[in-house]
Amino acid sequence: MTITISWSIVSYIANNKIAKLANIILSTAMGLMIYVKDAIFDVLPDSLFQKYDSSNILIKVGYTPKGIVQAGLNYALLPFLISNIIATLVCEIKGYWIDKYNDGKDITMEMIKGDINEKEVHSSNESVEKSREKLEQTQANIKMQMKIIDNLLAKGCKLSEALKLAELDEEAYNKFKAAK
Repeated sequence: MTITISWSIVSYIANNKIAKLANIILSTAMGLMIYVKDAIFDVLPDSLFQKYDSSNILIKVGYTPKGIVQAGLNYALLPFLISNIIATLVCEIKGYWIDKYNDGKDITMEMIKGDINEKEVHSSNESVEKSREKLEQTQANIKMQMKIIDNLLAKGCKLSEALKLAELDEEAYNKFKAAK
């Protein structure tokens, strides 16, 4: 049961097409191994298996030593076959969901990384927008300071005093004056 659950989870997480292909290959290999095992046991003589203790409870209820070995191998391989078949079914269900609800796009690390990159670009765009807004606000503040300086100069105030009162340096004042 643990093998089936863990293998199904691994198959679910992996790329769907690859996981489905891997599970089909493994299921086919397991099925062929069981078939080949049965074919080999059919041609093996019963005398090869006579070394088993006749007091064994399975022999007492009617099983042959050859049948016991064959059943043991069946029960050893069967969980792997079942887990691969169930994992393939999980992949089919995931494939249906991908086609129906996710526009045919598998959920992979590349898709998750793409979402992260898209969020980073969106965040970067927001940052650029905030920077643009801050620049516009700064320019509006400087324009207002320029008006204050122009008014002070018109009233006969010296440029150095007007710059101090408007809290603007002469270089910024000259740049904005030239830009007008």
